[in-house]
Amino acid sequence: MVRPGRYRRRERFFKIWFVFGDFVKRLGQTIYAMATALFTLLALLFLWLVIFHFGFYNTEIHTFNLFLFYRIVFTGLYISAVFRIFLKNKPTKLIFSLLRFVYYVFGLIILLNAYRLIIFPEDHGELLSQPWVLIAYAMILILVEFSKLAHAIAQWNLSPAALFSGSFLILILMGTFLLSMPKSVNQPISFIDALFTSTSAVCVTGLTVVDTVTTFTPHGHLILMLLIQLGGLGIMTFTVFFAYVFTGSPTLKDRFLLRDLLSSNNLNSLFGLLLKIFIITILTEASGALIIFYSLPESFPSRFFLAVFHSVSAFCNAGFSLFPSGLANSEIASLYLFQITIAMLVILGGLGFPVLVNVFSFFKTLSKKVLFKFFPGGNPDIYRSDISTHIVLMTSFFLILAGTIGYLVFEYKGTLQGQPFYQQILQAFFASVSARTAGFNIVNISQWTYPTVFMMILLMWVGASPNSTGGGIKTTTLALAWVAIIDFLRGKNHVEIFYRQIAYETILRVVVIIMLSLIIISIGFISLMILNPQREPLSLLFEAFSAFGTVGLSIVDSSTLSPPSRVVLIALMFIGRVGPVALLNCFVRVADHQYHQYPKQNLMIN
Repeated sequence: MVRPGRYRRRERFFKIWFVFGDFVKRLGQTIYAMATALFTLLALLFLWLVIFHFGFYNTEIHTFNLFLFYRIVFTGLYISAVFRIFLKNKPTKLIFSLLRFVYYVFGLIILLNAYRLIIFPEDHGELLSQPWVLIAYAMILILVEFSKLAHAIAQWNLSPAALFSGSFLILILMGTFLLSMPKSVNQPISFIDALFTSTSAVCVTGLTVVDTVTTFTPHGHLILMLLIQLGGLGIMTFTVFFAYVFTGSPTLKDRFLLRDLLSSNNLNSLFGLLLKIFIITILTEASGALIIFYSLPESFPSRFFLAVFHSVSAFCNAGFSLFPSGLANSEIASLYLFQITIAMLVILGGLGFPVLVNVFSFFKTLSKKVLFKFFPGGNPDIYRSDISTHIVLMTSFFLILAGTIGYLVFEYKGTLQGQPFYQQILQAFFASVSARTAGFNIVNISQWTYPTVFMMILLMWVGASPNSTGGGIKTTTLALAWVAIIDFLRGKNHVEIFYRQIAYETILRVVVIIMLSLIIISIGFISLMILNPQREPLSLLFEAFSAFGTVGLSIVDSSTLSPPSRVVLIALMFIGRVGPVALLNCFVRVADHQYHQYPKQNLMIN
């Protein structure tokens, strides 16, 4: 028999235990909130130090004090981040836990080495003591925390279109500020010029109102390249990738959001798709930069940066160049390997990441089949063909071929006259590829004939493929619209392609995209004509299509347009990159599912 006193002692013990547990929980929440507030303040301070360091000219005393402040602020950032991880550690997959562990151990090594508390061999110690290593690590740490902020924003029931459009708008405004800093420019530029250049870079267009080579310093060129890369892949792609790596436990809502952003049908392989996108991007741009580097003469200054910049600009279909007069420069007119490499990077970037991933999977499966023929004993993977990949590849091939043949025919007595046949082929091929959202030009396009200009307008309007680095109405939209016309003329009441029936919602979306694009371009074209009554209408029409298709080709020369005209082009570039449907979805309420239908009624059309 248990005595009553023993019950009372147990009751007091558990009461004290639960009270102590609640106290520890509240204390942990308080410390977590304090660590979050401290991290936020230190992150803002660190970003200000980076902006002051890289954006303004500093004396040696300023530089010494900056490095001292870097170490102090980085110490607070690292400790507060570790506290946050320790106090709110969620169960994740083993691979994510290992990556996070290695990442924070590397940060601890950088921190200890900054205070000379650990000594490494001379070579490695010098590398870890470089300020850019500490700055790069801290920027990634801040980006990781901002990715968690994006995770919190996602709880506000914002649509993927709103997040996608908002991320581009924020990146454009940040780029405008960075490009206006003293160390970014050789001479001060106006706000509208900085905004135009930032929008053109983020929206991977290539239209310029200032001379990129002489106006911006090497710092400005580096900022331009980063804006192009972030704009080409999408800032949300980077944010979600780091959120995946350092949290490793996305909710189901996050998975649906990422699925919409990447246009994927599989919720379980989203991180694998993100990883493939990054690997393909890095390998493609690195390979392109390597070929460009060896194709340029050794006499070129900053040959390595030129190679990297043009590789990124080409793969992202941006059209920015660091050569005077662009790629039409006489010094590179005979560099055929350089031109072919640029064209191939443009094609790969314009195909779209889902297509590149599917092509990669196809060759991976094919290589395994060949390998298992010589070394039997395994089961090769089964490649499942994707209808979208077939449509994109076939449409892209047809457009490139049609554009090349059309250019040869229309420019035979124009810009191609007097050139060798192989050079005519290369110039026609490059023009056909570049008109599809790239914006590079190896000739003076103001000398094109009228048929060539109209053909290029059509190519610019079509643009690249879905989920690519380019703009336009996309190749799949053109393909489905063409098939719908053929099937309608043949008397069919539905659209079929590759033994598949296309959903009614997809055809309706095609019609909406085509109509919205023509309406928006028409508004932009009319606005340009009102603001520039002395200009040739065809040149302004070409400019409007070039801005909306994020191409970057210009006959009228964008730098000669007035500030209001530049605002019109900025709006066209932004809408063309984000997409008119995605942008309008941010403001139009999506209708709920309707469980009723009205009687069908045929109307007289013709």
